[in-house]
Amino acid sequence: MDDDIVNILKQQMAMLDISADLGMSEDDDAHIQREGTIRYVLDENIFEYLVSPHYQTSSQGGFYSNVWRNDRSFPVDLARSAEAQTSMQTAEWIISGTLPGASSNLLSMTDGHRDELARRAGEINAELKTDPRRQAEDLLERIKKKKALVHSILSGDTMSVPQGLTSQEAEQIASDCEALILGGVDRDVVDLHRKVSHCSALLVSDDIVEHIIQLRRLYSTKIYGRTISLEAACGLTDSVMDEILEDAREWSRMFRDELLLPGNRGRTRRERLPPTLESSSPSEDNEIGSIWNDAWAIAAVQKIADVNPDPKLRIVFVTGDQLLIDTYRRWYQKQPTEVPYILRRFTQYAPHFNPRDIGGAFGALRDSELASLNLFDSVQQAIGMSILPWLRTADREKLAAEYPEYSAQTFTLIQSEKPDFISDPAIRELIEEAQPDKHRLAADWASITNRWRKYQRIAVGSAAALVARRVDEHAAMMAKLESIDDTDTLKRFVDELLHEQSHESLRLWLPKAKKIIQKLRDIEKPRHIPALSLDDLSDTSLESNPAEVTFAAAACLSMEDGDSVEAMRFADIALKSDQGARDSQRGVDGFYPELLFLNAVTHRYGLANAGRHLITRMDSDTAVSSVMRSIQTVKKYYAVAKNALREALNLHITNTNSAVTETERAYHAVRQVRTYSERAALELFYATSVGLPLNSRSAILQPLELLREASVSASSAVNDLLICEQLFDTFSKEFRLNDSDRKILALSEMQFRINQVSVIVARKLLEGKFHNPFNHQSRELINLARRLASDFKISHNLAEMEFLGFEIWAGLREVKAARPALQTLTRANTGIRLDQFLFDRIRKRILHSERTDRR
Repeated sequence: MDDDIVNILKQQMAMLDISADLGMSEDDDAHIQREGTIRYVLDENIFEYLVSPHYQTSSQGGFYSNVWRNDRSFPVDLARSAEAQTSMQTAEWIISGTLPGASSNLLSMTDGHRDELARRAGEINAELKTDPRRQAEDLLERIKKKKALVHSILSGDTMSVPQGLTSQEAEQIASDCEALILGGVDRDVVDLHRKVSHCSALLVSDDIVEHIIQLRRLYSTKIYGRTISLEAACGLTDSVMDEILEDAREWSRMFRDELLLPGNRGRTRRERLPPTLESSSPSEDNEIGSIWNDAWAIAAVQKIADVNPDPKLRIVFVTGDQLLIDTYRRWYQKQPTEVPYILRRFTQYAPHFNPRDIGGAFGALRDSELASLNLFDSVQQAIGMSILPWLRTADREKLAAEYPEYSAQTFTLIQSEKPDFISDPAIRELIEEAQPDKHRLAADWASITNRWRKYQRIAVGSAAALVARRVDEHAAMMAKLESIDDTDTLKRFVDELLHEQSHESLRLWLPKAKKIIQKLRDIEKPRHIPALSLDDLSDTSLESNPAEVTFAAAACLSMEDGDSVEAMRFADIALKSDQGARDSQRGVDGFYPELLFLNAVTHRYGLANAGRHLITRMDSDTAVSSVMRSIQTVKKYYAVAKNALREALNLHITNTNSAVTETERAYHAVRQVRTYSERAALELFYATSVGLPLNSRSAILQPLELLREASVSASSAVNDLLICEQLFDTFSKEFRLNDSDRKILALSEMQFRINQVSVIVARKLLEGKFHNPFNHQSRELINLARRLASDFKISHNLAEMEFLGFEIWAGLREVKAARPALQTLTRANTGIRLDQFLFDRIRKRILHSERTDRR
């Protein structure tokens, strides 16, 4: 088959997608005409098109996307610009809140997609910081061209070619304007069209300043401030949420299956892996979790649409994710007809498919031209083959029976609407038989696509309202750059903007932080951050608290609730938010060391939950890779925590030495003990995590090196615990403590006394020998640990197992006498993965000791 015909067939398949979009639009219009309204639920990627119009334009459904570029009839750069302009305006319309029949101008999103948007906004800002184009020496020259272009556009000079536009862009815009005049469009309308076209070309050509401006818009109350939680707005009950969870797991599985189909193997995704079917949240290998967010969104919107009691309200999900679209269509083919079709493609709201809503030159075209724009009829005429109804039919088995020469698998390939179906020999033969006049087909198809490209360009120049705000924001930014005439100053200015925006982006996490606090406020107060009071975090105080306090509270509560991923996330955000607040002279006094400590504690718990290397059997290359990733995660969390504790400790030591009052000196001295104790706990966690599982592992993991690191960490833990013991003994002699400091000191003593026992047990497991390096005798040491555990109601089975092992190996209890206690202990409340692993290791070593004693 000729390559040209293959390309045409791919474009025909894309036309079928567009035909389905138009069908959905017609159905929505009919619903609105019946006085219905529509709640539009938005995917996170809609906002990425707003900030970065070139985002995934190669795969979108406009007539300049990749599938339409292979006819070589249009320059690639010009095609990319045209498609980006369409994406920019489409995103502007969707986010404006003025889509047809919109029930509100608020922007509904699922909680997962709101979180993903907050994360992606921060990532885009970070990417701009390191973008080599921002560092290029020609940045100033490019900015000067943009200034000149803005000035010429805003001055009203629409006839001359603005400096900065390429000659191809200028020629195309001029040609389109001449065609409009010949078509009977008023000259004033054409002048506005030319101006808007120039503006659109300007905006998508700017790869630095425009992105910064749109990030600022995204952070504002006018955009992110209008987003609302779909789950909260619909008041979903626990039982409905459970049903959505089960459906989301199934959607996650279907997404993975879709990625394995022909045509999808090369499709890249931003996330690493979807969550396992047993998990309701992203796994440790999937910190991004975009697939899970998509699965939840589809499940939630479909469930809400299914149970929606109001026939006048329609609920739809708008997305630009083709994987999601393909998966949903495949699923929907098998559903009963009464199941509502909730998916809407991003491209459906492109200006050239919505002439009545766009107006301008597009709306002023003669009725006869618009009336001739019957897309699906045009496609039918051009294709002229019986394959079309097959593509729109669900019953593949019936088709296979009617056409026995083709298998059901062949029709499955066709229905997947992927170009790969053309490689099927049976389909190639069928197509060649159905379309003998290839030259006429090519000519007819070229006429159709050129006409649609023309309409797409005219629609871009007609959408004045959709680009007006962007032009105003762009002009305001250029005014700030007016006095900058050297590259270094310009780079500093851009750096300051990005630094400011990186802190603004953190506020996008506030809704989730407040939700966590409201959900978990009744949990037992966090043990590790007693200086941070959560007693007054009512609904009203959530609004008045500094952002860093709210983030810190969310981190504390997440950690107490067992969610180490959220705890680390919000501890990190709290720290960054505090840094931004201090930069602007509005930080909370003395809060920074507390946030460093919180960051360390949460990452210690994250380290303990990164446990694939604790349970994975080394029986394949994939297993080795998984274990290595898990160990690297442990090392990363360990480094973050250790650096935070080092900085906090230096601050407390400095402040203790420079303190003026006894109260101030006591405050920092107490926190010195707490920090040493926490660092000992961190070293102990690291030693057991990397040392215990690896003494019989693959050589590729360098077990001897890891065992050496574990031994060093265990020794470091001992040293810090000795310092804690020494400092603790001085407090009764030197300081009179207030209630808050006394509480912190008591908590710290509980932690380091128990860890004195724990580190001796850990070294026994690592090195095979029992050694007590502390000042107390073993019996006194275990008695202190048991008493403090009882005082603070620590009923943790791992602690009990450690106490039991300590007593046996210290010769304080016979193994036989300990057997009843050993039999009653289970892993039931051991919690984190490392605790479970350590519990099993101590138990096995005790039983081994019993067998050794018998011999």
